[in-house]
Amino acid sequence: MNEDLRKYMVKLHLAGLEKSIRFTEDSNGHVTLDFVEYDFVSKYYEIPRFVYRLKEGCFSSVNVTCVSIPSSVEIIEESCFSNCSSLQTIIIREKHRQFIPLLKSSNNATIEILP
Repeated sequence: MNEDLRKYMVKLHLAGLEKSIRFTEDSNGHVTLDFVEYDFVSKYYEIPRFVYRLKEGCFSSVNVTCVSIPSSVEIIEESCFSNCSSLQTIIIREKHRQFIPLLKSSNNATIEILP
């Protein structure tokens, strides 16, 4: 198991959230964020830097206002933010510019682009 993923899972377990956020790891060590079922108290979620792929519907109906996507993410599937009515901002990196139409297709969030 990816060491960063293992440490993150320990943190989730200690917080009692191990069933609220699910990751899978493929044979190449690429980590996919499968789903989030958690109402964030801070309303901000920074996707961990070890995540390679955002699975379709992974944030579906999650009560979050801002999500930051790290540069490690190479694949963003359709509708990963569908039904996120409280989502106001998605922070992406310049390399993710190609995903803007996909990210905006299922919500009205503002896209902020960082270098």
